[in-house]
Amino acid sequence: MTSEQISGYDKKIKKDCIQYSLKWSPYILGEKFNVLKKLTEMTGLYVVFSLNKYKRLIPVILGASWYTGLRPTVLKIFTPTSVDVIPLSVTQKLEDQKLYIKYIEIYSLDDFLNIFFKLKEHYKEAFVDTNGLEAPAGLEFVKIVDDDTKTYHKKVTTSTK
Repeated sequence: MTSEQISGYDKKIKKDCIQYSLKWSPYILGEKFNVLKKLTEMTGLYVVFSLNKYKRLIPVILGASWYTGLRPTVLKIFTPTSVDVIPLSVTQKLEDQKLYIKYIEIYSLDDFLNIFFKLKEHYKEAFVDTNGLEAPAGLEFVKIVDDDTKTYHKKVTTSTK
């Protein structure tokens, strides 16, 4: 087993399996000024959440910024243009919402693709902005450990009578 610590994530390779332990940024308030001030020009992944009436964060967008930096990629949710791939219906829903954003910087294209397309399985309800990237082969051998993200599932109780 080989283990590698990289800024933003840890990578462990055991036989044919790759495990990534993600270390996301703290959540930042999703306002244009905060994006300009706190996000970098580096490549990475981001998730935009809206705050629902129960004060839970609901993922709205999972995005990749490989060809452009995080800052310009995330800014397009505040100033949509006709060439953006994020549908107007998604950005319009965000206009009246309190938004939060988290991100992770990734510099290796192989790791970037593995993590992004595995996260796509986790954030099924979110719009996915692939930024023109295609899924790699072998995703069945990739595992993501994401302890920073809380997911809420409705508990189903079964009664025994």
